Amino acid sequence: VVDLKGTSTKAIEELGELSQLRKLSVTTFGAAKGKCTAFCKALVKLVSLRSVHVDAGWGTLEWLGSPLSPPPLLRSLKLIGKLQVTPAWFGSLTQLVKIYLRESYLKDLQILGALPQLMLLQLIDNAYTGEKLTFRTGAFPSLRKLVSQEYKLTEMRFEEDASPHMESIHIDQSQLKSGII
Repeated sequence: VVDLKGTSTKAIEELGELSQLRKLSVTTFGAAKGKCTAFCKALVKLVSLRSVHVDAGWGTLEWLGSPLSPPPLLRSLKLIGKLQVTPAWFGSLTQLVKIYLRESYLKDLQILGALPQLMLLQLIDNAYTGEKLTFRTGAFPSLRKLVSQEYKLTEMRFEEDASPHMESIHIDQSQLKSGII
């Protein structure tokens, strides 16, 4: 685990030279924006990376919204921190199998629904801000497991042919007054 706040910008830049690195976890709590930007530049170079975990605590990850070319082989992504808008580069995560989002405050999950290999979606504590979560027709074609711990959620709707391979849904901390439709 690399703590960006306590790591020099030069050392963060040098992370990009670890071309065979497959798994990386960083914390950004209290880190200067320049260090976060340096991390993004290093991340682009890590072409062998399969798993990334970025933890900002209750801080922001909005700097991840900048144009970014993510590692092409990324299979697991765990983000803890405020995004608000789903970064456009999420759409290029064609190999992504697992995503964990916490405190992201996303208003829309459409980009995630288009990911062809996504099998596990975890939405925890304000990852999604809406009261109604709709899985659109044809969305989440490979999704097998959904974990939702969203206390604001009142309805979950699956349109025809959405998530056709769903095997397991775990819902916690939600009242789902309108239910699962």
